[in-house]
Amino acid sequence: MSTRKPMKVVFLIDRMNNDLGGTEGQVMKLVRGLSQRMELELVVLENSRWIEERVGREGFKITLINKVGGVKSPAFWLAIARLVGHLRAGKPDVVHTFFPICNILGAVAARLAGVPVVVGSRRDYGYWMTPAYLRVQRWANGLVKRIVTNSPEVKLLTVSKERYDPDRIEVIFNGLDLDSLRLPAPDLALKEQLGIPSHHHVVVLVANFDPIKRQDTMVEAMALIRQQRDDVTVVLIGGSNAPYFSVVSDLIEARGLG
Repeated sequence: MSTRKPMKVVFLIDRMNNDLGGTEGQVMKLVRGLSQRMELELVVLENSRWIEERVGREGFKITLINKVGGVKSPAFWLAIARLVGHLRAGKPDVVHTFFPICNILGAVAARLAGVPVVVGSRRDYGYWMTPAYLRVQRWANGLVKRIVTNSPEVKLLTVSKERYDPDRIEVIFNGLDLDSLRLPAPDLALKEQLGIPSHHHVVVLVANFDPIKRQDTMVEAMALIRQQRDDVTVVLIGGSNAPYFSVVSDLIEARGLG
């Protein structure tokens, strides 16, 4: 009796410096979870120490294309050619792309390699898209079978900005690993280290300091909360974009929340 071969899926992403970022974390949850039922491979274009440490140590295959330079560099296009060859040799059933380069050139490489189904991703409000990038992305969307967004709002943006067929967009919300949130008992050591009273409720916002992340809104919300209760502390964690970091810092002081 013949047995059905498991579906072969490649997750293709520009870079992977950790599994804590929004997109990076969701990709790793997908690959780690689905690898128990499918033949999965994570293909990363850019090298990083985090990826190097995980090659051969995860329960799925990780391939590094090691792209260097920008689109004007010959080395960049040699890397894209290696990607086409890798996908052609592996013959995946599906390629799912993440981040700007892979959503365009990854989709092109997958189609050149003969991959039957290419799926794209949109996970933010596209505030960084230039008119030139948007024109190229609209063209590349013709190579994509479906686009996955992580919210209805991002779907609407993809429809209006990229003019993509809404019937070919699937909304899949970000997932959480609930087991990682189940602690045997509260750990008060970090509160003590940060000078937070042990009885305080703590709200944490983890995001790079960038206007799109709206740390200023969190500060304004905290100012309103402080009018009702004094047992809440907000912790902001993220890489510093110097101008906006100063804006948030000044707002914290202006609201008396330092």
